[in-house]
Amino acid sequence: ALCDALIRARADAVWCGRADANAALAPLCEQLGLALLSADPRLIGELAGLADRSALAALARGAGWPDALPPPDEPRRGSSRRVAIIAVADRAGRVWTSPIASLALSSAGVPVLAECPAPWLADDDARALRDAAARLATRLGAPGTLAIEAEVVVATGRFALAGVCPGRCGHPAIEAVTGVDLIKLQVGL
Repeated sequence: ALCDALIRARADAVWCGRADANAALAPLCEQLGLALLSADPRLIGELAGLADRSALAALARGAGWPDALPPPDEPRRGSSRRVAIIAVADRAGRVWTSPIASLALSSAGVPVLAECPAPWLADDDARALRDAAARLATRLGAPGTLAIEAEVVVATGRFALAGVCPGRCGHPAIEAVTGVDLIKLQVGL
């Protein structure tokens, strides 16, 4: 049904916001000669195993991120908050990172309320986090967009990698603050 719909629509390209769906779309797009606007399928496969905390920590260490935060069941000094940074990499290896959005409220893992820039995050801590996100995107080495999430201890600014989602760039708060249309930017890559 999807194949027929794409042919009838005379589509040139396909974009799906979910990285797991992009992996399934890749063979169909190749068969139809369509561009798949997503993260590199190799990158999607590489990141698929990151649900495991130790695999995520190894990726973070390899990209020069600080040591992980204590496990959630261990007491922490001060509260922590989840943040997101969009990293956009081009084929020449240049990386741009967005301002940091504080993911104030999520539902089923999807941010529904975000503040951008994160008002509680000190400028030096924000710079360090954006630099770490750029190093991670560079290490992964594939063009496209990455939503990089981190857990930040509010009192200290200490942060740890919490997740990476290739191809996702749906943070309207970031677009509103920067004036950058992230979907349009991704299509241009």
